[in-house]
Amino acid sequence: MDVGQLEAFLRVAAEGSVTRAAIMMNKSQSTISVRIANLERYLGTRVFEQRGRRLELTAAGHALLPIAEQMLEFRQMGTELARAASADAWSRVSVGANNVTASYLASTIARAHFAIAPRVRLEIHVHSSQTLTSLLLEGRIDVAFLNPLLTTQVLRQLASYHDRSALVRSSSFRMNSQLAENPFLSYSLGPVKEAMRLLELAIGHRITVAVESNSSSLIHSLAMEGMGLAILPASLIGSSLATGELKEVQVPGFNAPDWPVAFVASPARHFRAETRAFIDLVTETVKAL
Repeated sequence: MDVGQLEAFLRVAAEGSVTRAAIMMNKSQSTISVRIANLERYLGTRVFEQRGRRLELTAAGHALLPIAEQMLEFRQMGTELARAASADAWSRVSVGANNVTASYLASTIARAHFAIAPRVRLEIHVHSSQTLTSLLLEGRIDVAFLNPLLTTQVLRQLASYHDRSALVRSSSFRMNSQLAENPFLSYSLGPVKEAMRLLELAIGHRITVAVESNSSSLIHSLAMEGMGLAILPASLIGSSLATGELKEVQVPGFNAPDWPVAFVASPARHFRAETRAFIDLVTETVKAL
């Protein structure tokens, strides 16, 4: 039983057809058929049976399936570990982050990563949660931080947490006692629109949005400059709150919704050794948030 036979077996199991498996593997149909026949000869039993127009796994095939997947994964792991043992070896982890997490969480993760794996290059791609979902499913990035409410695709959740939102103003901002009379700075993504709706219910008046942007960093900067009130994740503005540059505004009857963040991957993704180590790091870091 060799790697080629296992690869052919897994592809035929996925496609239900030798013809489609041959196309996907860029091999001839006869090559795939020979590999399956040799595998069955080695095992002494059939692994597929014809049902209508589709090849289905036999009981023996179902038993072999998870073992074959693990064997190929271990082969990949062994190859990567051997290459990484080279003194000049550089590997990488490709990470996606939405606008909010890129502003604060990605930098925290990057510092922790380089403290323990300085020779593993970290590639951080900043996009919307919807774009990150597409990149994951296309296999163009390994893992991503995104808002789970903004994707309809089924992704493998590796870790998650909820960040507290806060209504804030600059210490230099002269706030009108009538809250609705103040200009608001709105981040257009995340739970901000829902938070604005809840705030309007709490004060009984419509809110005027002076600036709206899909950049949380820009909204943060404008709030720091005293341009208006803003609702932002507490982790993003934590240092500004600690120094007193920003102050939290308390409104009776108003509780801003949490900011959900999920650390996810494609369900079909097989992780390299360095990616698995990065996932473990992120999981531990998120637990401490």
